[in-house]
Formats: sequence, C-alpha cells, structure tokens
Amino acid sequence: MPPHPGEVWLADLGLAAKTRPVVIVSRDDPDPPRALILYVPLTTQHRQSPYEVVLPRLPFLEQNSVANVQGLGSLPTVRLERRLGTLPDAVMVQIKRALVFALDLRTEAATVGTPVTRRPPCRPGRAVFPHPVPRLHSLPRRAEPLSALAPVCYGPQGG
Repeated sequence: MPPHPGEVWLADLGLAAKTRPVVIVSRDDPDPPRALILYVPLTTQHRQSPYEVVLPRLPFLEQNSVANVQGLGSLPTVRLERRLGTLPDAVMVQIKRALVFALDLRTEAATVGTPVTRRPPCRPGRAVFPHPVPRLHSLPRRAEPLSALAPVCYGPQGG
C-alpha cells in the first residue's frame, strides 16, 4: 500500500535504531520516478516556532505532538514500517502553510521557473542598485553615514 499525503507512518530514519512518526507530504504520484517520499517528522518537543504545527490529540499517537517542517526530508518508501493513521485536512493545510513559510515559496509566481520579482523602489525603466556603485579608478571616499546606503536609482532623472 503506497503512502498518501497526510498519512502518519512509523519510519526508520536511521537515528539510533529508532523509528519515528512522520507525516507524508509528497504529492500523490501514480508513477513516481523514484521510490522516495517527502516527509515532515513529528516530535513532542514544542518550541513555539513558526516552523511547527501543533497537532490535535490523535488516537494513534501516544503523546501530544508537533510537526516540525524544518526537518523536511526524503526517504525511500521501504523505510516506512507501518501506517498509524491520517491527519485531519485542516491540519494538513496548516502544515502546507508552514512549508510555504519555511521554504519561502511565493504565491505571486505563476509557474515553476518564473522568476519572482519585487516592485522596484523607483519608476519602471530605471536600473536599481542596492548601494552606490563604486568607481574603481577614483580615490577612496570618506566614510558615509548609513542613511547614504539606501537604494539609489540611476536613470535620466535619478541620483
């Protein structure tokens, strides 16, 4: 039986010969190119981090647990030992949001491979540099205050 997103499995993560519960976050793929799954480990150590999702009390888990999305990893499916249960859909939505935060995935990108752009601080059509461009042929300048390091716009009407 292949694992599905939202299922909690006991997995051999190779840590001190101990199995750990993990949440499957891989998408359903009827013909995966490799026998790997993506997982988020569960832990009982709650650090109140934005990278953690608190799980409700679940009958198949012995203790209160959190999903630690910073521990995202991949694992061969043969290392999954047994299925424990399935998380509620609302919890999976929270885990997905935490993964978006942890991986800094942006929703404004329309497709994979499209660069994510931010609105420049100047009008369109101007080159934007985060700091003044150094002149390699000039003499060293005196120290400038930090306020002088703000973004500078170069163009027909820029500084």
